[in-house]
Amino acid sequence: SAHGPTRKYLTFEPDQGGWNNIRMAFETVAVLAHATGRTLVMPPSQRLYLLKVQHAGNRRAHHGVDAFLDFDALRETLRIIDVPTFLKEKAFSFEDEPAGPTKNVPGLVRVAENAESGDTIARRRLREWMRRAADVLPRWTPLREALTFGPCDRRDPPWRRTTAAEFATEKRRIRPVDAETAGAPWIHLATNGSAGYRMFTHWYTLFLFDDGPTDLYYKRFARDRLRYVDEIVCAAGRVSRAVAAASTQLGGRGYAAAHIRRGELQYVSVRLGAEQWLDALKEWVSEEEVLFVLSDEADRTWFAPLERYFRGVFYLTDFEAELEGLSDPN
Repeated sequence: SAHGPTRKYLTFEPDQGGWNNIRMAFETVAVLAHATGRTLVMPPSQRLYLLKVQHAGNRRAHHGVDAFLDFDALRETLRIIDVPTFLKEKAFSFEDEPAGPTKNVPGLVRVAENAESGDTIARRRLREWMRRAADVLPRWTPLREALTFGPCDRRDPPWRRTTAAEFATEKRRIRPVDAETAGAPWIHLATNGSAGYRMFTHWYTLFLFDDGPTDLYYKRFARDRLRYVDEIVCAAGRVSRAVAAASTQLGGRGYAAAHIRRGELQYVSVRLGAEQWLDALKEWVSEEEVLFVLSDEADRTWFAPLERYFRGVFYLTDFEAELEGLSDPN
């Protein structure tokens, strides 16, 4: 964070996958912004994959990650702004920018505001301008490289017990975060899965810090600052207690949970049948346990083999009372 100007920025494009991929990528972005001393610029909200239930509080079902994560906790340690604020704060050169709505700051602000209102053309224009204008546009490929802050060539117990070579393994190359990248006034993280540069990894498998206490600090940073809003955590707690109570009532030995993905998977080869799921679950779950199923499968008869085998099978729809009061059904 000591490199470069006092005020530096990080913009990014949300991951194009499902919520857990979006959350995982955002955690990586937030850790990078904090570690390099940057203001984090949040992109316009948009329709996130599968989170599309429209309701009174969100007629377009457009979200940013702040709809689900506790940004009050994050803002205590990281400066966060929206795109219009970024455009008004930072000085830009438009010398090489072609004529059009992105040729000056007022035009860009209108583009950003239109993107926030759901204009997909405006969102594309904003994204393409950021890719052209940013000082650094990293082409990081997390599945093929590990990023190190410092040499990381020695272990630093008890905080960090691995070297960069051990961290990267034989499958990835080591890419140090150099002074040019760390000190750049503006970094933009593009998302292009087909080209391989997508933050498709957990941040702690991508970044390694030379200083052991710093490495530990960022694990605590992610734990304490990148958490779900209380509303979600409390609802999950109520459901968990209700499932446990249902298991006790049936004489079950506790409960196990299974996320059974069906129609929303793009790859047909991994859509397992109910009997295949049962064979896999038998290895880990006793027939004396209750099974709590989360699934997009709408046909309840599909689960008949599971219902015959386990002490009981419950679904999220069985606990709608525990979800009452949630401000967003997504």
